[in-house]
Amino acid sequence: MATVSGQKVVVHTVATRLLLMTSGIDASEMVFDLPTGDMAAYGPYLSSITGHFQTDARTANFQWKLVSYWSIDGVSWSAAADVFAWVTSSTPTIAPPFTDAAKLGIKMRYALVCKPISGTAREQGQVSCALAFEFKT
Repeated sequence: MATVSGQKVVVHTVATRLLLMTSGIDASEMVFDLPTGDMAAYGPYLSSITGHFQTDARTANFQWKLVSYWSIDGVSWSAAADVFAWVTSSTPTIAPPFTDAAKLGIKMRYALVCKPISGTAREQGQVSCALAFEFKT
């Protein structure tokens, strides 16, 4: 992450070829919390978040997405909110900006979620995700 004071966009790489896999028991979502660091305090200052994604070595029915949670006190958290839609291919993708201010709270947490597209077999993929945070002016 670049740390130039006053810059309008800050990029955080949150996963690089991180192996995610489903349970292989059912089609439930598997949730992997991400360390937030500085990102935890960005919520009220953001105008948008743009996601940059890549999936490698994925099985046929593997899908994943990024979700967020917000809080006022860091104790009670919102339900998970989809920041971006499911990623279902290996094509590098730049997602449309997430701009829902009602889901950008005082404190933020992020997680990667995966589940099978169909069926219950174990599915997996190596995911890479970078987030470009654009700040209000």
